[in-house]
Amino acid sequence: LESSISYFDLSRKSEERLYHVFFLGLLAGLREDYEIKSNQESGKGRFDIMLIPRKKEHPIGVVIELKAVGTEDQLVTAAKEALAQIKARDYAATLKKLNVPQILSVGMSFCGREVEM
Repeated sequence: LESSISYFDLSRKSEERLYHVFFLGLLAGLREDYEIKSNQESGKGRFDIMLIPRKKEHPIGVVIELKAVGTEDQLVTAAKEALAQIKARDYAATLKKLNVPQILSVGMSFCGREVEM
């Protein structure tokens, strides 16, 4: 918990928080290969989740932005908005500063059990 989760993960009262913490749990198994960060400042804002490679064998860093929506009709639009937010706020700035050679940006949206990336 000390190395991955942020105070902001637990303080927000929203449906997105549930997905955020659930997704962090799924990613916890990658911690030997990646430093997992949550709700940290980077660029012009605070990203949801970032995976920073620990080893040169894993040259891809990942920035993930999550959006919870009220209806399934909003899933595609929200996922695109999440991706646009990553770019507009330059959340990958931390990875760039660390000279991570490849960066994958992922916009995800959730509605109940439905997900769009």
